[in-house]
Amino acid sequence: ELKTKTDFLIKFLEEKKFVSVSSKELLDILKVDIKNFKILLDILINTNKIIKIDDDIIITISYYEKIIISIKEFFNKNSLMSVTEFKNIIGFSRKYAVPLLEFLDKNKITCRIDNNRKLIK
Repeated sequence: ELKTKTDFLIKFLEEKKFVSVSSKELLDILKVDIKNFKILLDILINTNKIIKIDDDIIITISYYEKIIISIKEFFNKNSLMSVTEFKNIIGFSRKYAVPLLEFLDKNKITCRIDNNRKLIK
C-alpha cells in the first residue's frame, strides 16, 4: 500500500515536474490525509527520490538534475541568467522559478546579483 502510493507520487511528479504540496488534488488522488501525505514525502525525501524546494514545492531528484544540466549549458554561453531566462529554461511560471532559484542560491549552485544569477559550481 505504502510502496504503491510512493511509486504513484513519483510518477505523478515526473509528469507534472513541479507540484505544490498544498495541492488538494494530490491528497485526493493519493487518497491520503495530510498526516500520511507528510509521511510519504519524508520517505521519498530520505531515499533521495524527491527534493523539497520550499515548504510548498516538491520535484523529483531526476528533474532537479536535468535542471542543473540545463542551467550549466546556459552558463557555458552566458555569464548571467535572468529570472525570465530561467523560466524559459524550466518552462514554468515565476511561481515555481523564483523558489527554485532561491533553492539553487541556498545550495551554492548559483548566486544572486541584483535580479540575475551567476553560476558558482
